[in-house]
Amino acid sequence: MESRQATFEIDSESDAHAVSLIMEQIYNSLREESVVVNKGEKQPNEMLDEFRKIRTMAEHESPGRLTIIYESYED
Repeated sequence: MESRQATFEIDSESDAHAVSLIMEQIYNSLREESVVVNKGEKQPNEMLDEFRKIRTMAEHESPGRLTIIYESYED
């Protein structure tokens, strides 16, 4: 398995605003692509719920750190 990691330090209001925009875009994309429909009803999605929590935290635009880890699984 190969792994890559990128960390973004949130030190200023503009950094925080950028992260908030990134998280909003990620959340919206995941929401559109990961809707679980069962018998015509949308079902809760645990992964999406976690991204919603991260997005909400990012909206507060406070100092912090955003770390993205990508792991590729070989066939």
